[in-house]
Amino acid sequence: MSDSAYESPFSLPTSRIKAVVVYCSDGRMADAVDDFAQTALGLAWHDRFVIPGGVACLAGHFEAHRIEQAVAEQLKFLIADHQLDRVVLVGHENCAYYLDRLGVAPERAMDRIREDLRRSARRIRGLGRTVTVESYLATFHGGHVRFEPVEE
Repeated sequence: MSDSAYESPFSLPTSRIKAVVVYCSDGRMADAVDDFAQTALGLAWHDRFVIPGGVACLAGHFEAHRIEQAVAEQLKFLIADHQLDRVVLVGHENCAYYLDRLGVAPERAMDRIREDLRRSARRIRGLGRTVTVESYLATFHGGHVRFEPVEE
């Protein structure tokens, strides 16, 4: 690797973004989530809150209780400081956090993720400032990712 600095060709927006997308740190999801946010949701720019398991850490799981308060505080900060109006939650099928860390049986995982999207949305709405919260479940189809809304 060279010692010279790298300058990105992307310019830094001067206005606030007004939205954050919360999703799992599974790297396979990054491009698909960005595309979904930009193309389907119209978010040309958005903050990203990426953590293993995504919304699982806000859904009241005993196994995640240590990080739940910290994640809630970080989101509360972003909502207030970045003046966010919109929070987008994305869960995904075959999430290793659910299967391995939380020990959810594969046949129950999708229902559990849907419920956690609902619980996390309620948790975020209770953080203070009024924001719109939307929830989506990402499923895999023939090498592509489909985002389906999850209603409360």
